[in-house]
Amino acid sequence: EIEHNQYENLLLSSSSDATIKLWGTDNDSEDPKIKQIKTFGLSVGQNQNDIPTSIAWSNTQQTQFIGSFIYSQALVVFDFVQGKLLSMLKYEGHNKYPRENQINKVVFHPSSNICYTAHEDKYIRVFDLLTNQEVGSIKGHDDAVSCLSLNSSGNQIVSVGQDGKVKIWDTRKHEMVYEKLIHYKKYDEVIHTVKSHHKFDLFATGGADSDINLFPVSYTHLRAHETGRNLVCRLLLEKKK
Repeated sequence: EIEHNQYENLLLSSSSDATIKLWGTDNDSEDPKIKQIKTFGLSVGQNQNDIPTSIAWSNTQQTQFIGSFIYSQALVVFDFVQGKLLSMLKYEGHNKYPRENQINKVVFHPSSNICYTAHEDKYIRVFDLLTNQEVGSIKGHDDAVSCLSLNSSGNQIVSVGQDGKVKIWDTRKHEMVYEKLIHYKKYDEVIHTVKSHHKFDLFATGGADSDINLFPVSYTHLRAHETGRNLVCRLLLEKKK
């Protein structure tokens, strides 16, 4: 996974080699360069580091980022200036083995200390980075929750799961407001990712069935129509009363 810092020319990358790396970039269009600055990890034993599953920059603390890992069952806060781990937010999964409870995606609220996580045990969890506590959880899907994406205001979060469904949640009321089966299984995988547009009321999903679906998410109305295996969406422009 790769995440760009919105304040500085910095990149974060996470890898199956059990590292999270910080990179510096420049704006030289003729000879662009990228250089490694620091490496971060989380020890789980003697000479052994845990494998990161997701990373996200903090939107409230400009020198901090969040990481999740396969075996640690924790959300981990790092400071890249100090070059160290600051805190670990533990959670209890619903399955016996840590890997079956792992975080698949971390997203940060755009204007608060709240962080949302998608889990292998079918749950979506909510963490408060100010108090370093888990403050909520909900069974999000009938299979592993693959990915999450918040809209620009933070009022809606979109989740996708290995049950093939996309769901939209109102973060203010903690309620699901939309649900639809949109992708189909292929090679034991269904939906891989979801991403909201940073400016427009749109989000896209990508699945193992080789389809990319584009949806409107709205201040108006959303209607979806299935034609065979193709999903066609249209936005009705009349405003809500």
